[in-house]
Amino acid sequence: MAGGITFTLDFEDHWADPSGELRYEQLAWEVLGWLDSLGVRGSWYFVGELGSRHPDLVAAVGAAGHEVGVHGWTHTPLPELTPARFRDDARRAKGVLEDLSGTEVAGFRAPTYSLVKESVWATELLAEEGYRYSSGVSSQRNPLWWYPGVPPHPFRWPSGLLETSGQFARVAGFVYYFGGGTFLRATPWWMVREGFDQWAEQGLAFVYCHPYDFDPGEERFRIPDVPAVLSPLLWAGRRNMWSRVGALLADAAPPLLERIDEMEALAVAGGANPISLSASGDVCGPQAWAERRHLPVSSTAGLGSLKQRWRGPTPADAVRSRRGRIGPQTIANTKERT
Repeated sequence: MAGGITFTLDFEDHWADPSGELRYEQLAWEVLGWLDSLGVRGSWYFVGELGSRHPDLVAAVGAAGHEVGVHGWTHTPLPELTPARFRDDARRAKGVLEDLSGTEVAGFRAPTYSLVKESVWATELLAEEGYRYSSGVSSQRNPLWWYPGVPPHPFRWPSGLLETSGQFARVAGFVYYFGGGTFLRATPWWMVREGFDQWAEQGLAFVYCHPYDFDPGEERFRIPDVPAVLSPLLWAGRRNMWSRVGALLADAAPPLLERIDEMEALAVAGGANPISLSASGDVCGPQAWAERRHLPVSSTAGLGSLKQRWRGPTPADAVRSRRGRIGPQTIANTKERT
């Protein structure tokens, strides 16, 4: 793969069972230690309110050379916020996380990829508040949020803010997403691997994760406001998350902020620097990307046994050092290494 894959993590507490154990912080420490053992630096997007409760973790992430970004002040979809509230939240989160991490905070990821037509005003406010890029839009229909018509590759909003955009793939007539979360865990491995191979060669590839993705031992519960048939998907494939991400990070790329020149170059090459929007937020004008929205994946790719093609690397294959955990007591050592 030419460009490599950037590791990204959204630090949030998802739909935790209020009567259960809070596990997200310890999982984040374990992931941080594991990445350290692999020599991988990535981009961590913190819900600001949670980051303020765990200052040692934010400090350790910054000290280890990772990028620290914003995932909202609370984990609230953007259309549920007013512009005034969003501006206050974006400003507050940026200031708090910069103080705690000692690093520049320039990236924003919308909760649940909720940067959509109804909330496109956020791109203007982010640019005004000093953010340099967003990584919170989906170019294709999915169970969460999406923005019809935006490019599947990096582009620039009219405000000047850059956007990473998420890539989708197509095998035969089936279009699928593979880049993170449940999609990464539950999609057959050969489809994930081939999708990332092409994405890294043609664009700006990144894998996105949450602390709970790495937690197969979390007790199952019914997620509020989610249909009963969909709730179990939150746990699907967690057992293989460490090994899948570890295999992808064999060709790791640096944090997204360090790839901002690549974002801009791809936006220019794709005729999307910037895109044009109507007064109502619809994408308009020439769309050079309209005929190539999906990465084509061959159904014969990934030869091997059925088990290998479906499951991919197993937990026993993962380069995972539990003994190498980083905790609050080792922040000083981490700073010395960096």
